[in-house]
Amino acid sequence: MLSQIHASHLGIVKCKQRAREALYWPGMSEQISNLVQDCHLCNSNQNRQHTEPMKPSKVPELPWSELACDIFDFERQQYIVTIDYYSKFIEVDKLPDMSTAAVVDALKAQFCRHGIPEKMRTDNGPQYSSSEFNNFCKDYEIQHITSSPYHPQSNGEAERAVQTVKRLWKKCPDRHMALLDYRTTPLASCNLSPAQLLMGRRPRNKLPTSKSLLQPKLYSNPEVKHRFNDDKTRQQYYYDKKAGRNLPALISGDPVRMAPLPGSNRWLPATVVDHHSTPRSYVVQHNGRKYRRNRRDLRLATHEANKPLHRTPADSDHVTLPVTTPVGIQANTPAAKPSEGHSTPPKSMPRPPEPTTETSIATPPTYVTRSGRLSKPPKRLELEILDARWQ
Repeated sequence: MLSQIHASHLGIVKCKQRAREALYWPGMSEQISNLVQDCHLCNSNQNRQHTEPMKPSKVPELPWSELACDIFDFERQQYIVTIDYYSKFIEVDKLPDMSTAAVVDALKAQFCRHGIPEKMRTDNGPQYSSSEFNNFCKDYEIQHITSSPYHPQSNGEAERAVQTVKRLWKKCPDRHMALLDYRTTPLASCNLSPAQLLMGRRPRNKLPTSKSLLQPKLYSNPEVKHRFNDDKTRQQYYYDKKAGRNLPALISGDPVRMAPLPGSNRWLPATVVDHHSTPRSYVVQHNGRKYRRNRRDLRLATHEANKPLHRTPADSDHVTLPVTTPVGIQANTPAAKPSEGHSTPPKSMPRPPEPTTETSIATPPTYVTRSGRLSKPPKRLELEILDARWQ
């Protein structure tokens, strides 16, 4: 009955509703829940989990002390974009190629203009995960922080900067002037432009501006941070209204399902190894290899569902054959021949005569299906003939 209920691989609620129309036995709901949770196919084909509440980044103490960096493609050319977490100042440089050396040279050119930052957030691209880039960060004493693989939301500041630059360049033929206008436009949260927050002055653009406005002026750093924090709190409030609750934390050894890799649509079985140093990030193991994934890309599973070559009750029919039992014959049936480990009839009991060709019981043939399941046709025993033999 459990096999029939879950034959179409419906969810837990649907399977329970389907069964309650015609069936009942004590503990039926719990058995159906366990059956669906342990199903290998149901765990391999799932939807993406809901979004978690926002974890906004803290406002840095100083301008250009914490950056976000990313590489993007525009009109068949590669560019590197860098944005300051404090001032929202954007730097864009064209890359001659996609090598790590080209990325390091572009970053050195930006750092010689504005200084060396303390922290830099990037994704897990090959340019940022190479040993050459790690040596560059150690030499310049930069703390390199990477986002969770296939989770661009972890590096949202850089992704937003890429979106802003692309939108400006698609509409404005003069790319440099578009960047200048962005840098000199005041932010809504503090009424100061990114250039003023970074350099303490208002650069001149095409708009007619008096010289008094171009004079360098100081601004209140605590007041700017307070306004930035208020802006982040408001964004978090509206985001969390649409987001779901926090997903439960995972511990080492938990069986999970990892989000599909690029080019696939099946959630892969994995085991949690450890919690990563960054929030909501875990290190899991699949087929002997370790992966880093965000909590949203990990679904809690069961050990039974993650077993290799897992068989559902419909495949095994709840029959477990002993190792010493020949295939296709149950161990406790009278037709089973004595094998090693089975007791023989006592000497006082007469042995049954050898079956003739007319009354012999032929073992039904077995075969393996394309899914790897052993198909066993039903064995029909002639009980009257067997009883007559043993009498």
